[in-house]
Amino acid sequence: MDKEVLGKCPECGGDVVESKKAYGCSNWRDEDGGCRFTIWKTIAKKTITENQAKQIIAGERVAVKDLTSRKGTKFGAYLKYDKDQRKVIFDGFLPE
Repeated sequence: MDKEVLGKCPECGGDVVESKKAYGCSNWRDEDGGCRFTIWKTIAKKTITENQAKQIIAGERVAVKDLTSRKGTKFGAYLKYDKDQRKVIFDGFLPE
């Protein structure tokens, strides 16, 4: 069964699909080292939904509530994909 394509990879243009632990580029196995684009399904103890992943893939800033810090404090933040760092980053906190 073919996996649903969530969008085009912002790194290489390949198809982004869902796996058990992440949303990632389908070109990760390529012989040239593969594409490393990944959005982990769990960020700060919060599950990232398929819809949120699609928005991040599309280059949008996504508001996520009920994230949990390392100290156990709940917070809300914006997530986005940073091409320079090649990963999903926090891009500001949500107002309380």
